[in-house]
Amino acid sequence: MKQSYLQLAILAALAAPIRAIQNMVNTEGQFEQIASTAAPGLAVDAAGAALTSATAIPFYFVADDNCPDGCRNVVRPGFSGVVEARLHSTAGTIVKGSNLILHTDGTLKIDPATGARLVVAVAQEAKTAEGQLLKVRLLGTTQYYAA
Repeated sequence: MKQSYLQLAILAALAAPIRAIQNMVNTEGQFEQIASTAAPGLAVDAAGAALTSATAIPFYFVADDNCPDGCRNVVRPGFSGVVEARLHSTAGTIVKGSNLILHTDGTLKIDPATGARLVVAVAQEAKTAEGQLLKVRLLGTTQYYAA
């Protein structure tokens, strides 16, 4: 069956939001909504504020800001799917499989394997640019290293 250009354009316009919803939905019910103004990809506390300490344990990660009235879709550490986390300006060269730690603004960067730090995620792709969203798998148990 041959489709018109209009039909193809409509299908293409509908496909992106449907894919985004499919990526967000989790059969285990770990997808929640909270009141927050934090940007997508940031680690936040129970109140929805971006973390301000590199050693604070994240309560949520902001998945997106597609809900109304200052609400954010969030996932908890240990989420069974892949989510996008925001990279810090000093993120370093990240390759797939890199351990990622928190920075003092809720962003992530590569684990330097030295000093006190919290490993909270594992990279699922390679990236280097600051502020980019990186596909990660969140760890269910945060790994703390004292030195």
